[in-house]
Amino acid sequence: GGEGDKIKVLTNDSTSKELVFNVSSERTGSVEIDLSGVQDSLASISLVNQRGSAIFYEFVKENQTHFSFDLSKVKPGRYYVKLNANNEIRMKLIVVA
Repeated sequence: GGEGDKIKVLTNDSTSKELVFNVSSERTGSVEIDLSGVQDSLASISLVNQRGSAIFYEFVKENQTHFSFDLSKVKPGRYYVKLNANNEIRMKLIVVA
C-alpha cells in the first residue's frame, strides 16, 4: 500500500460554542486533539473502540489545550475520541487504516 493519511477524521460537532474540541491527524501514526473552554475539574479525554473500551484515557489538567495519542500500536479499525467535560460528552470518529 501507498503512504499517506492513514487516519481520517469523519465527524464535526455542532454543540455549545464555548467548548472547542478539534481532532486531526496531521502526523501519520498519531491523533492530535486541541481543546479549549474546558471548565470541569474532572474532564477527561479518551480513545475508545467500537465496543466502548478505552484504549487511552487521560484527565484534562487545568489549562491543558493539547493531547496526542500514539496510534502506532493500535489495530486498524474505527475508534472514537471521547471528551467528557462541562456536563456533556462529545465523540469524534476516526478510522485507523
